[in-house]
Amino acid sequence: MNPNQSDLPNYPTNRDRSDDDTERDNGDELGSLAQGAREQKINSARNLLLVVGILTLAINGFMLTNIDNEIDGELKKLNVSRAQVPPSKIQEVQNLGFMVYGVGVALGVLFLIFAALVRSFPVPITISGLVVYVVAVLGFAAIDPASLARGLIFKIFIIVGLISSLRAAVAYERER
Repeated sequence: MNPNQSDLPNYPTNRDRSDDDTERDNGDELGSLAQGAREQKINSARNLLLVVGILTLAINGFMLTNIDNEIDGELKKLNVSRAQVPPSKIQEVQNLGFMVYGVGVALGVLFLIFAALVRSFPVPITISGLVVYVVAVLGFAAIDPASLARGLIFKIFIIVGLISSLRAAVAYERER
């Protein structure tokens, strides 16, 4: 055996590689790290859509089942018994409640669907989630202006999170 040879495998060292190869590998590593960070943002978008969907579904589902108690509470504030209100008016208010809270339940389900699809279609789903959320907030504010102020910090957090996720989704799509 030659004294300069070894039984160990011969792995290339940085001295055996050109500067172009090293730069390309570093670029690949940086690109991979950036893509990994964007994937984390997509996961954050999914988690955000899941939280919005679950909360929207739970709150509106509860309100949907609580319509009669809500009506009774409002009548009590007015010092009016249910017997004093025509049944057709009670039915009208119940129908309105079913419609409003039913839309809320449907929105919750839609956000859960968005959460399930965001990894496959990051940009369109994130845009859709943001638009649906903003339209829903404004729609509920049109029905009850005070609802805009309730949970304002939470609403801002969601909008900022979805905008941030949208930026990451656009970058993620470019790298695919």
